Amino acid sequence: MTQQKFVDVDTHMIEPRDLWTLQMDKKYRDRAPRIITNPKGLRGDHVIVEGIAPFSAVAGSFLGQLRKPSQYDRYVQTTKVEDVRPGAWDPASRIKDMAVDGIAAGVAYPTNAAPFFSLRDPLFQGAVLRTYNDWLAEFTAHDRSRLGGAGMVPIIDVKAAVKEVQRIKKIGLNAGLVPATNIGDVSFGHPQYEPLWAAYEDADLPITFHTFNGDWWWQRGEGKIFNLYVGLACMDFPVRRSITEMMFAGVFDRHPKLKVTIIEFHAGWVPHWIWLSDYWAYHRPPTPKIKLKPSEYFKRNMWVAFIDDPVSVEVAHLIGEDRLMWSSDYPHVESLWPHSKKIVDKLFAGKSAALRQKITHDNAKKLYGFKAA
Repeated sequence: MTQQKFVDVDTHMIEPRDLWTLQMDKKYRDRAPRIITNPKGLRGDHVIVEGIAPFSAVAGSFLGQLRKPSQYDRYVQTTKVEDVRPGAWDPASRIKDMAVDGIAAGVAYPTNAAPFFSLRDPLFQGAVLRTYNDWLAEFTAHDRSRLGGAGMVPIIDVKAAVKEVQRIKKIGLNAGLVPATNIGDVSFGHPQYEPLWAAYEDADLPITFHTFNGDWWWQRGEGKIFNLYVGLACMDFPVRRSITEMMFAGVFDRHPKLKVTIIEFHAGWVPHWIWLSDYWAYHRPPTPKIKLKPSEYFKRNMWVAFIDDPVSVEVAHLIGEDRLMWSSDYPHVESLWPHSKKIVDKLFAGKSAALRQKITHDNAKKLYGFKAA
């Protein structure tokens, strides 16, 4: 019998046209990100902000289950932000769309705000991200028993990042998003980040890594299409590096209660990464100065989510049934909505009802504490 009740750990927002131009700190509004229709040389609504190439403001609303890939170009060139599916920005509409897919609760992530991790002016970036976080908190306040959100943490300035983690917790968000790769040459295992990890631990707020957040995706010059497919095919690389840096630097020894969620990187790669980490930790001198095996840190401190990756389900016993979670990626190109039930049925065909219940519901409900789920 098809399970009708899911907890979706990765949904997305489509931020309104006037979010930053109306709500950002006044002293930064002349620099605020804005959405322009048909900017020079481009067709459609695009996000314009200093230091980042213009990008489509509606591409993240394509809802791939409802449209053919051949419709994509026309969609992004002719759709206005105001005309995307209302569930992408309106909480009451989101709850109705969740009901269509049997989703009892979900955690929301940015779409058009995600590239703002690449802004390099710390004060400006902080103002941009705080504006997004306030808007997201307003969205989730409609029904926090069902609607959750991951606030964005400006890690360029660690002191500001600590304050924003504390504020994210205070305004009722469920996690704090950081880029999947560190800024510059300093790893996430560097002592400069210690106050940030302590703040997460003190707030009992999950650190969350999500695909396409950070500079790694577009760092080479071969062209957008080349970089897109390299990024997609190697999507686990940046987060693997980041969590491995944290692990071998002893971050999880100093902060044993840290919670790390690894979102939209799929999970089929995890067993091999765990094996490699354990293998090299104890088969090549010198032995790292960490208290546990890497596999033990994963089982204690980390959760990983997938969308429609069948390999993730097949290797669930190697990952750990309590560490896996499911997502629909609403309303993106990859989104399963409105066919999540059918796709989940196919993914879990031949698997136990108990395994399915854990991965698509129980693990996420326990982690995020959704009361309506």
